[in-house]
Amino acid sequence: MDYDIIVIGGGASGMTAAIFAAACGARVCVIEHNDRVGRKLLSTGNGKCNLTNINISRECYNSSSESDFYGVIQNFTPNDLISFMASIGIYTRNKSGYVYPFSEQASSVLDGLRAEMQRLCVTEEVSSRVRSCRKTGDSFEVITESCKYVCRSLILAAGSKAAPKTGSDGSGYKLAKAFGHEIVEAVPSLVQLKCHGVLFKELHGVRTEAELTLTAGGRTVCRERGELQLTDYGISGIPVFQLSGRTKRLLDAGEKPAVHIDFCPDYTETELNGMLRSMFGHGKESGLTAALAGLLNKKIANVIIKECALRPSALCKEINDGMITRVASKIKKFTVTPYDTNGFENAQVCGGGVDLDGINMSTMESLKVKGLYFAGEMLDVDGRCGGYNLHWAFASGRLAGIKAAEQMITADGIKPRRIYAESML
Repeated sequence: MDYDIIVIGGGASGMTAAIFAAACGARVCVIEHNDRVGRKLLSTGNGKCNLTNINISRECYNSSSESDFYGVIQNFTPNDLISFMASIGIYTRNKSGYVYPFSEQASSVLDGLRAEMQRLCVTEEVSSRVRSCRKTGDSFEVITESCKYVCRSLILAAGSKAAPKTGSDGSGYKLAKAFGHEIVEAVPSLVQLKCHGVLFKELHGVRTEAELTLTAGGRTVCRERGELQLTDYGISGIPVFQLSGRTKRLLDAGEKPAVHIDFCPDYTETELNGMLRSMFGHGKESGLTAALAGLLNKKIANVIIKECALRPSALCKEINDGMITRVASKIKKFTVTPYDTNGFENAQVCGGGVDLDGINMSTMESLKVKGLYFAGEMLDVDGRCGGYNLHWAFASGRLAGIKAAEQMITADGIKPRRIYAESML
């Protein structure tokens, strides 16, 4: 079966690449090893599909390369993505910078993308696992379990190793390596942290607002704030996800990172100290846990008291100024020691992937093999939680699709079938 362009991977980046390539006039086929395209898309944003974030910036992304990957996003901004989605019938709503489909259903995004592929006559080959790819002359051969495909340009958008239940198994890395590309070791990112300590069983199930500071070797690596979730094995929640990738890299490098939890981030330690003096003074006959009930979750209060070598049953009138200072300090800096992250099965994305130094980031074309392009999560780019990773998928997929098709437009004089907006094609 011959096509102008084959896209391996039917996720967000692969579907977007196919749409924009087909819009330029190319005959496109998407090969997906799941029984349908877009399976992982359905689980994003807790099923609501956080498409992008208005407050996007270079600082929202990580990569081990110095390549200017952010230019890909600058050429397809959140507003451009919103306009594109509207042009294919997917309207959006902005919730404090987080952009969702108006329906707040990931299925509506998938349905819209699939409908657009059908309108542009993109072929979908599902339940089709790619065994090998190679370039022969000016063409590529793609061998699946049951068929051989030939195309003029090939786009690898096969995802990462995160969330393998959705079909992300890392098989795309092997295809990239076969073409001579280097792979930065993949690690779980946007994932929970496993921590040392027996007190986590007491804290299991607690959710609370907190600020987290990741340190290593006496230096501050990053800070995150949001709803912290305490589990029987460690810590979870969006602020933990944001620093998990860096924590894993530190652990793998042999460093000893620590996470310092501030359970009262709205108050300074001095302010908190004064508040505790007032609270303990007012309830002299109360126990410490009861006195802290207006400030902290009871489970957290009990653990804080134990960590300060005090008895939860002790009365406030028994507590001196030194003890109060100790409690305030522990509330502001409760230190936990991560020893690992949860695995790829729990991760939303991966850190690492195909090394960007082997790719022309202005076109997404391989610097090693002409006509080979890359897009999406299989690349060494990962973003914060909040729509940033999906935006990278859409932006890189768009660019790969356009540039792959441009080769044929230049060579064959094909006119674009459809232009979404002047800035998009």
